[in-house]
Amino acid sequence: MNELLLTAANRSDWINMVGMVALACWAAVNIVVGIVGWRSGNAWTRYFFRMGLFWNLVNITIAIWALAHLPNDTLVSTVDELKSRSNELLYLVNAGLDIIYAGGGVVLVWRSLRAESSRNLLQGFGIAIVFQAIFLLIFDLTLFLLQYGIRAELVYG
Repeated sequence: MNELLLTAANRSDWINMVGMVALACWAAVNIVVGIVGWRSGNAWTRYFFRMGLFWNLVNITIAIWALAHLPNDTLVSTVDELKSRSNELLYLVNAGLDIIYAGGGVVLVWRSLRAESSRNLLQGFGIAIVFQAIFLLIFDLTLFLLQYGIRAELVYG
């Protein structure tokens, strides 16, 4: 069982690392696109790109911090330790937050339909938030399912 736990821990750490590299790449691309779009966009698109830029500054910070704090050891003695190390719950909670973010973005877009002076800002920010939330929902659910699969394989064979 110890060999299986060690292999599972290595797979779990690898999934976390690849996930954070993917998040950092997504963020880097969105930061570059955000800078270019902010400078060359018009009306609501300028706000869309601005929100994308700021949102992804947070994403890249999270990814870099997570990569810098990956476990150095592979010592895992129980399935419960593996579960706590895999961040399953964190990914699941984040998926719930992503749904809330998307809802907030939809509310902003809806409010933009009645706004006069802030229409472009509400529409641009709202669409950007929905766009980012959809990506993050897919990202978090994928990582949750991959991590859960490793543990389920150990528990249920």
